[in-house]
Amino acid sequence: MVPEMDCKESGAVEVIESLEREAIMGKDEGRDPCDYNRRALIFDKSSRVFQALKERETASPSSSSH
Repeated sequence: MVPEMDCKESGAVEVIESLEREAIMGKDEGRDPCDYNRRALIFDKSSRVFQALKERETASPSSSSH
């Protein structure tokens, strides 16, 4: 079951990297409603990823030892 956790965590890293690219590459002036919406969606997605990682870490602290 531990390798499955590693796979899920690496998937989370890929999602975070994707969100980072999306945030950096976004072409907005910051004032249009679409700009706010785009950033809100990025924030929402990243918040969900970090919350899931936190819940996994809390649920199985023994699997975090390397």
